[in-house]
Amino acid sequence: MADVTVKDLLDNLRKAYDEIPETISDSLFANSAKVISLQQGQLYDGKTNKNQDIRPLYTEDPFFKTPRQARAYISWKQRLTPNSIRNPNAPNLYINGYFFNSLRMFNIAGDVIIRSSAGGEIGKLDDKYKDIFGLYEENQNYVNNEIIIPKIWELLEKHV
Repeated sequence: MADVTVKDLLDNLRKAYDEIPETISDSLFANSAKVISLQQGQLYDGKTNKNQDIRPLYTEDPFFKTPRQARAYISWKQRLTPNSIRNPNAPNLYINGYFFNSLRMFNIAGDVIIRSSAGGEIGKLDDKYKDIFGLYEENQNYVNNEIIIPKIWELLEKHV
């Protein structure tokens, strides 16, 4: 093996550094089913990317004209999507699975994001419900530790 100079090492580290964004993107897209499943799980639990209840809560939503309407909807949703983790008053954005099945990963100007590929009102749910896209800390840590960091280590091993 040839001697490696400090300059060689720095050049290789620069190459690795330049490839990190593409490596992260590629690793996420290669595992998109898992990442999207984590996003769907959060939503099904009625949680935002900050692990807070999705708002407005049903009882706060102006769509419901009376508290009785909101309570009836809450009861119906509990039967439709039983989930002991979810606050029954928190939306989970699931009725027939259309929205959940429309979730896709996109690369927008170098940022990998999850959004609905559905058009119309379904595609605009993030206008009404803030912070619904993106993983909360526990799920993001899983993605970092199980998907991204191992690929970055492979990249470093390739160059250094």
